[in-house]
Amino acid sequence: MRAIGFSEPISRAQQIELIQENCKNPTRVFYYPDSSNPDGVQAQYDLEVGRGLGLSVLGTVNDNRDFYPEFWYPYMTPGTVSSEDAIALVDKRVDNNSYSGQCDDLRLGVTVIYRLLNCLEYQKRLEKDPQVLQHVSQSLLGLSLEGHILMPIYETEDEVERGKRLFHERQDLLHMADAGDENAPQKLSMLELDTADNAVNRMQQYDEDYYSVVESVLMPHGMECELYSVLGKIKKISYTANNITLDQICRMTIEINGFPLEIGINVEDLVGEPAVGRRFKGNVWMLGTLQFRDKDAGQ
Repeated sequence: MRAIGFSEPISRAQQIELIQENCKNPTRVFYYPDSSNPDGVQAQYDLEVGRGLGLSVLGTVNDNRDFYPEFWYPYMTPGTVSSEDAIALVDKRVDNNSYSGQCDDLRLGVTVIYRLLNCLEYQKRLEKDPQVLQHVSQSLLGLSLEGHILMPIYETEDEVERGKRLFHERQDLLHMADAGDENAPQKLSMLELDTADNAVNRMQQYDEDYYSVVESVLMPHGMECELYSVLGKIKKISYTANNITLDQICRMTIEINGFPLEIGINVEDLVGEPAVGRRFKGNVWMLGTLQFRDKDAGQ
């Protein structure tokens, strides 16, 4: 809740009151008539409290059109397509009727798991087309409760060119490995070891700080599968406000090894002045949406 502008602690009773007031006039409503659900039609009410941010409330609607909320979570709508060609997987969570998405983008080298925001739309489309995930792009966004702004890494022109060559070489090897090349994984391992050795040598020989050597990072944080530690270069910045508390929210698009990721954070929780070219470091809760494409598009 703090990441979307509720900087003061808000009790569950206050959350329920806020939901009851706003459910009378929701920003967006999605229905899914699941025949296996005896409680009624599944419903998702998006209640905006600011431009592109709010509470997503999921529950059921009975025959009298009474809405019964079951669970809710804060959201911020991603505005940037993070991955168009990565393998997308979706699975239902065991604790409630929400869904988690999975993004396997070769640029990251790790599988990113996120909370799927448009889960009812996905269920509707899946019912009509079992192969729907073959025609999607994915937009990811991380909500953060604490972040720091770091200065960019100093690099000479030669180091910049070398970094570009290594990036393209790594991407080519990942594509080759994905296509079944038996030698590619070994070459990729050697490349990763050389990169790690170079970073360690710089830190040991020249007493450089970790963040002056490593430009971007994405790795799991803690035991919850949707939490990640991220470090990336800021490419875009904008601000929006929570209409209820008037808290300012900073939206940034950062780049992690060529992978664009949006970040949402309350300005009160951000240490440093964000600027394009600088870097953001923090822990995030990963959210995402599936952007569905027509199978016949471009034909």
